[in-house]
Amino acid sequence: MNCDAPLYDSWFALNWANRHFRMFGEEATAFFEANPPELVTETDADTGWQVVKLKLRTRFPDEFSAIIGDCLHNLRSALDYAIVELAGDSKASFGFNVSKDAFTKTIQNGKYSALSQEAIDVICAAKPYKGGNDMLYGLDRARNVGTHRFLIPTAHNIRSIYLSNAVLIDATFINGERSRLDDGIPLVRIAPGGHFLTSQREGDFRLGVGVLFGEVEGIEYKEVESTVPEMHRIVSQIVSDLAATIK
Repeated sequence: MNCDAPLYDSWFALNWANRHFRMFGEEATAFFEANPPELVTETDADTGWQVVKLKLRTRFPDEFSAIIGDCLHNLRSALDYAIVELAGDSKASFGFNVSKDAFTKTIQNGKYSALSQEAIDVICAAKPYKGGNDMLYGLDRARNVGTHRFLIPTAHNIRSIYLSNAVLIDATFINGERSRLDDGIPLVRIAPGGHFLTSQREGDFRLGVGVLFGEVEGIEYKEVESTVPEMHRIVSQIVSDLAATIK
């Protein structure tokens, strides 16, 4: 794209967000292929019950949180760059609010007074506040989450796999799909004297692994693989609509 094109900085940031997301996908795939989760059995010291877990032997790298953090930073910056260019003010920014009322007051107080009414209408239509477009709101909130709480490596379809391949005696299934694979996802609790038998042979075990957003308001426990592209689509549309308001 020509560097003189409208909102060039925004489009540049969007392209870099794509690069970071592709990097994450490639490196996460390589990590899970090299470090597949395994079944382990641990004993609860307080109850004496055994807990069968699905667990990574290798810690999920914090670098992956940094890569996705860079991706979301570029998406967030794309919105700021657009407002800076439209307002002609390096201190201008794209605002996010905790409620619709707070957003309305921001508009009334003249945050975007340097913008055309058409551009303000685009921002209003985006609903960048909690309860409006929560995915867009989550993009802003992601900046305040620590590395370890940002992403959760997890597994898909755990219950269906085990229900069809296990014999249970005095054991209870646990829905632990929001637990971290590197901490161990608890699947089954077995009372003292109980047993857990599975017909799976080594090498036959199949399940999906993936990564969820952690404690990020608006996108908590959403899959990274599908959420980031949707965020990119939303931001790209906002930037495109803002560019269309330039006379």
